[in-house]
Amino acid sequence: IVHTDRAESLKEFIDLKGHKWAYNDELSLSGNLAPLAQLRKLGFNATFFGHIIHSGCHFSSIEMVLNQTVDAAAIDSNVLQGWLLAHPEYKDKLQVLTSWGPLPIQPVVLNSRLPAAVKKTITEALLNMNKEERWSAELAKHHVWGFKPIDHSLYDKEKEVQAMVKNLSLYNAYY
Repeated sequence: IVHTDRAESLKEFIDLKGHKWAYNDELSLSGNLAPLAQLRKLGFNATFFGHIIHSGCHFSSIEMVLNQTVDAAAIDSNVLQGWLLAHPEYKDKLQVLTSWGPLPIQPVVLNSRLPAAVKKTITEALLNMNKEERWSAELAKHHVWGFKPIDHSLYDKEKEVQAMVKNLSLYNAYY
């Protein structure tokens, strides 16, 4: 995302060369690894950016773009959507520059030590909760329409990105 004040000069990711960038966490697929993969595809590394700031979370990255501490940041689309729903007054201040993906969403995981019957009960409850009016309404408040069973192949994209950016980092290098 970029601040709309800068959207005229920052139209594509490549336009961010030499600019200030915020990333949320070194392990974040959307906030760090996907941008690194894009840099690698373009033949660059983190020196592409003029200045890099570790924000600590997507919300802080959004705030840094809004107050123009940085020129841009990569934000998970679900986080951005939720944040804009909670802060609609800023909708016209942020612009999505580009989108990479689709990327896998964070899974719901259960402790492997839980008894099989408990895991099955929880899984069935999650998979069916959108069919009950009360829970469907609660999910809709958060723009969640339901849960789906998955298999590990959905996370192959994340593994590909991790492999692509191995040995790349947004950390500042000090000499």
